[in-house]
Amino acid sequence: MSFVGAPYTNDIFISYSHGDVRGGGDSNFKQWSATFWRELLREFEAHEDLEGLSVFFDSSDRPDEGVKLFAELDPLLKEKASKAAILLPLVSPRYLRSTYCLQELAWWREAEAGRPFDQRGRLAPVVIWGVPPTGTTSWKEALTPHGMGNLMWVDFYARDKAQMRPQPFGWPGGGDRVRDMNFYDPLLEVVGILKQRLFELRDEIRTVGPEPPPSASSAKPNIYLHGRDDAPDLWDEAADALTAAGFPVSPDGPEPVRADAAARDDIREARIGAMSTCDALLVIGPQDGNVFRQELMILGSSDRRAAIDRAEQLGKPGKRLPWAVVDPIQDPALAKRRKAWAENNRLNWFEFTDPAWVNRATEWLGAAI
Repeated sequence: MSFVGAPYTNDIFISYSHGDVRGGGDSNFKQWSATFWRELLREFEAHEDLEGLSVFFDSSDRPDEGVKLFAELDPLLKEKASKAAILLPLVSPRYLRSTYCLQELAWWREAEAGRPFDQRGRLAPVVIWGVPPTGTTSWKEALTPHGMGNLMWVDFYARDKAQMRPQPFGWPGGGDRVRDMNFYDPLLEVVGILKQRLFELRDEIRTVGPEPPPSASSAKPNIYLHGRDDAPDLWDEAADALTAAGFPVSPDGPEPVRADAAARDDIREARIGAMSTCDALLVIGPQDGNVFRQELMILGSSDRRAAIDRAEQLGKPGKRLPWAVVDPIQDPALAKRRKAWAENNRLNWFEFTDPAWVNRATEWLGAAI
């Protein structure tokens, strides 16, 4: 039972990294996250107009709001994340490196892609660590590959002391109440944001209905649009054109180009997770010819295969994930050679400068999916 109503069975799903590198089950990350959950509940309980609110936290002992002893973990977490009105990630570098955390994010997004409700404000990151992951210079940069770079988030640490003291307010948690009073200002901000969005969603559900099935004529496949942040305008223009044609587009921006190996691994993991929830892959061809061929081979071969395998693990067998290139090259001779290379590798190719490329892509998708 949830406050907002069907199709959601819980209102908020708290996604967090246990940070348990020693395997002892008692990490400070887990302890602090449990404290955050407990204090969040106490604040919500002070609001009499939120009766019936359900907050899922894996260690909760409240009925249907935690993981039961001996329960099979992955199916339960998938069900709870997929049926949550709001996903609340407690973001840290460990969170963005956690396969489990990114999987919960992918489950939520996959479920929401098939629903008619406004998603704005319902993926609600709380950044709990002052220093972004190694290889990135800001949290916006770190969050962008995971589709959260353009979202509004709440910082739970002292920004002016982040380098020397990156830990969140109230660290390491534990005890009956938090003694660090700085903890409560961002907590109340989170409560206010979530409460407003819950009321908006409940009203929307009452207006639209629980979950009307999309008609065959109006449903459009979800597109994973890959582009590089060394040419952001091309990605923006392509995303705008696809969105105007009614296609849901992921992620929310071009992919960062990074030299650091660890950062590249994180970006690739996020890419595969997001691709596994999409129906087709479109790649904006890089300008550099060598990068063009190398990137297409990586995306179209290893990453696409990994995304299909990931979808099967998530209970979505039979995914085909057709893919094609949208090439912005304007030099006629070079464009001809690149098109020939693509066709020789059995790859569909669209000319970005063609005003009708979205129409052509729509016809191709209709036949390919």
